[in-house]
Amino acid sequence: MKNLNFLLMGIAITTIIAAAQTQVDAAPVIISSTNGNTYINENDEVHGFFSNPFFNIPSYAITPGSLVFNFADDMDPITRTYSGTLPDITQTTTDRTESVRVSVGNQMVDGPTPNSYTVTGPVVIIPGELNMTYIDDISTGLFTLNPILDTTAWNVFKNSGQLEFTLTGIDGDLTFVSAQLSFDAAPIPIPAAFWLFSSGLLGLVCIRKRA
Repeated sequence: MKNLNFLLMGIAITTIIAAAQTQVDAAPVIISSTNGNTYINENDEVHGFFSNPFFNIPSYAITPGSLVFNFADDMDPITRTYSGTLPDITQTTTDRTESVRVSVGNQMVDGPTPNSYTVTGPVVIIPGELNMTYIDDISTGLFTLNPILDTTAWNVFKNSGQLEFTLTGIDGDLTFVSAQLSFDAAPIPIPAAFWLFSSGLLGLVCIRKRA
């Protein structure tokens, strides 16, 4: 009877451990690429990559996520125009459109920078400067491109440890600010069969000792 109790106790303990091992949730992971804050001129190519922090770690499973590439306007001279009547003045800032291409896996995505924006409201400006145009060196803003993380790109990232990409300046010049690759990672639970096998061995050891 005591031997049976030991066996049942071993099975109960290993079953609890097995249940705990199978209830691990995946955690979101965000990694940044190389070559952030890089200036890109027209026809320039910038190469970078993402490194897989879970490469050659078989105890973790990773699932595909998404890509985002961040760019900024280039601070070239822009045109700023003020119009209207005080105190509500319309300020329009205009810059040439610049564009870039992101190539990763089988995906190629093109996109332009914002080339203008308008603000209406109180502006510190003297009446004699209304309806005039000024040239300034400021940025008209940021923009992002989101190529699809396709099966080809994901398998390369997962199996080789790196995912490479190329940025090509199409029109004008701009700045590649940063890029992020997001995905989920979770520890691979030990199979329940292992725990059941372990419980059997534990029970046999206990029975042998009692004998």
